[in-house]
Amino acid sequence: MKLAAAAAAEAAAAAKAVREAAEAVAAAAARENVELPKRAYLGVPGHQSELHRTGSTTSITVPDPDFHDFDKDRSEECFKPKQIWAIYDEEDGMPRLYCLIREVISVKPFKVHISYLNSKTDAEFGSVNWIDSGFTKSCGNFRAWNSDIVEQVNIFSHLLSGEKAGRGGCVRIYPKSGNIWAVYRNWSPDWNRSTPDEVRHQYEMVEVLDDYSEELGVCIVPLVKLDGFKTVYQRNTDKNAIQWIPRREMLRFSHQVPSWLLKGEASNLPEGCWDLDPAATPDELLQTATPDELLQAATEVKAE
Repeated sequence: MKLAAAAAAEAAAAAKAVREAAEAVAAAAARENVELPKRAYLGVPGHQSELHRTGSTTSITVPDPDFHDFDKDRSEECFKPKQIWAIYDEEDGMPRLYCLIREVISVKPFKVHISYLNSKTDAEFGSVNWIDSGFTKSCGNFRAWNSDIVEQVNIFSHLLSGEKAGRGGCVRIYPKSGNIWAVYRNWSPDWNRSTPDEVRHQYEMVEVLDDYSEELGVCIVPLVKLDGFKTVYQRNTDKNAIQWIPRREMLRFSHQVPSWLLKGEASNLPEGCWDLDPAATPDELLQTATPDELLQAATEVKAE
């Protein structure tokens, strides 16, 4: 009984700490009173053998992150020639597409000359038919193809650090150590055009622990969202959760998620937490329990 009471007290204290941190974040957001950011896509289809601009632009309103301002990392001043940027696709608005910045024509008003990165094969990952089945490949080998003039800065998600176009416009994009990626929770090499959206669009956030190698693939660990927050995650502490995704399963990676390692932003957070960009986080993962719900859960534990 004493052990149960101690556990209940500890759970209640933890819930109270999370509630205080969540309330502090909400109060800060209310004081700022800023308009929610938007992400946009230019009618660019996910099928990479048909990349082109259709001329229409759709905007999607996204919630603010809990701590870091990701919009400042993709402002007009951030763009330089030869950079590789991720772009939101039209499937579900996630940043699965890429482009090469050819020229910054002007900063304000924003206008850049880009080339979309295309891939007509996924042969580097073995005998799969991902692209032929209408899916978007977000890692592997790409080549610069169709060019375009873009005037909307909010189609861009994030800069791919360290990625450069090689000879002939070839670009290799793979998960790197320290990256945060969303992976398809129910991924199967048997997915095809008839696979239902509700099966495909289920995700899990992971941290990449080691760079990709053809022999081993990529080492990852799942992330766990902290209660009371929309976008704050930490590593799964179970050592058995660490796993390798082999080369033949690399298409399990959906898209990279911009992230910010939190260091002292909130006193109640455990060490090693990440704030993830809500514009690259699937909607179902942005849901959060309210402080009252957290306290209710702690009360139920205590009652037991």
